[in-house]
Amino acid sequence: MTSKPGRPPVQFDLLGAQPGKRSRKGAAQTTPAHKTDADQPQRATPARRAPRPKAENPLQTDLFTHPLPPRPRPPRTHLNTEELRLSAVPATGFSPQATPDSWLYLVTEPDTASQFLADGLPLRKNHPLLLTERGGVAH
Repeated sequence: MTSKPGRPPVQFDLLGAQPGKRSRKGAAQTTPAHKTDADQPQRATPARRAPRPKAENPLQTDLFTHPLPPRPRPPRTHLNTEELRLSAVPATGFSPQATPDSWLYLVTEPDTASQFLADGLPLRKNHPLLLTERGGVAH
């Protein structure tokens, strides 16, 4: 009988070959207890395994089964009069000694101001709107 540390004793001549070892044809062979799998010569090339079938990517679905995404909105070209609470204020009420308030002002001619009130403020990169506080109107 042979025994390994941590395992119960096993009598290999009654069981046949040691687990994990192949026996030769015709005779059962026992291995001494001091020999291990590390003493056996290793294969030069690893055994080939059958390739696994590739799993489908769960993140990519069939593109033709879903509706089209919404179209992007075109960029804004105007700010509405209602959303800005735009109103005309006569320039006669402004002076350098006026108390500050929380409004921003656009100083322009009366014709342009009436057009802004009708159509809204245009958004242009090449001609941005220059706004000022109450104290800047008088200057």
